[in-house]
Amino acid sequence: MEPSDAKRLRALEDENGKLKKLLAEQMLDNAMLRDINSKNGDACWEAASGGSPVRSARCEPAAGV
Repeated sequence: MEPSDAKRLRALEDENGKLKKLLAEQMLDNAMLRDINSKNGDACWEAASGGSPVRSARCEPAAGV
């Protein structure tokens, strides 16, 4: 293995580590948002029309969000 190959391999390993960290953080963020959304969604369904499956306007997302 040439010295330049070793440097390139090290750079790729560093980049791979950074990408793995970013992916793990994104997966945690997504799991947290899914959990929050499921809790908020349940509350919206219960609050609308005494529990009927009609969502109230206050539970709808804002336009453009």
